[in-house]
Amino acid sequence: MSKHDNEKKANISHYNHTQDFKEQCLPAIVVIKQFCLARGVPFYMTFATSNDDKGTEYLTSKQFPPECGTELMDDKFRKIVLAEHGFDLMLNHVDTFEMEDIADIAMNMPMDPADEEETTPKKKKS
Repeated sequence: MSKHDNEKKANISHYNHTQDFKEQCLPAIVVIKQFCLARGVPFYMTFATSNDDKGTEYLTSKQFPPECGTELMDDKFRKIVLAEHGFDLMLNHVDTFEMEDIADIAMNMPMDPADEEETTPKKKKS
């Protein structure tokens, strides 16, 4: 194990919210999923529900464009599938991104203005 791996392992957040997540969040996810399924809206939701030195457990719900008969002009779901199955994706214009950069990108993604206050992620203060 490299020094970087040891440092990373030492800084890992340990938590297990799997049961609470299933009890408290799953009902809302089911409503969102039913809404999307009824309207042919592709979606991908994934949540890291537990994390420790042994690994991370994810709960994922998804419906990709081919599954719902939807043809997208700019289908980014292909990249999600590749990443989900362990493929490393190369960025075209930069070599690396730090998580803070990715959070900034995500925070600046276009969204429905009616939902902005409720859904805009807040930066964690360090």
